[in-house]
Amino acid sequence: MLYKNYEHTIKLLIIRQLIFDIMYNLMSHFSLILKSLRLKFIQL
Repeated sequence: MLYKNYEHTIKLLIIRQLIFDIMYNLMSHFSLILKSLRLKFIQL
C-alpha cells in the first residue's frame, strides 16, 4: 500500500515538473516573439 502511494507521488512530481518545463518554454518563446514583433514595429 505504501509503495503504491509512493509511486503515485512520484508520478505527480514528474507531471508537475513536465508542466512547469512546458510553461517555462512557452513563456520564454512568447517573450522572444514579443521582442521580435516590437523590433518589426520599430522598423516600420
